Amino acid sequence: MKSEVDELFNSYNLTDSYRMKVNTVLSELAYNQLKYAKKGSIETSFFKQASQLGIKIKAADKGPGIPDIDLALRDNYSTSGTLGLGLPGVKRLVDEFVIKSVVNQGTTLEVIIWIK
Repeated sequence: MKSEVDELFNSYNLTDSYRMKVNTVLSELAYNQLKYAKKGSIETSFFKQASQLGIKIKAADKGPGIPDIDLALRDNYSTSGTLGLGLPGVKRLVDEFVIKSVVNQGTTLEVIIWIK
């Protein structure tokens, strides 16, 4: 996945700061999928809307789900003994953040980073 994203970054001549932001988001989402759901999918795409370039990342799994999304988005909250900074950090790094989760069915998270 990383090489595909790097190719897209190179084709759009984007700065290293965007590269680091996207890689951090991808890493955190993949880590959460492996830790909680054991597997899942992550899709990354570039798109234009009204002449503005955006990066959309969609992560989906069929894991245990998140019983309390508001609680999970608080800094330092963790159900697994980690620092509890992952999802709140992702939310801070992106411009748009939508998370849907159903207990025992899974979680879908879609984020957008606008290139400014």
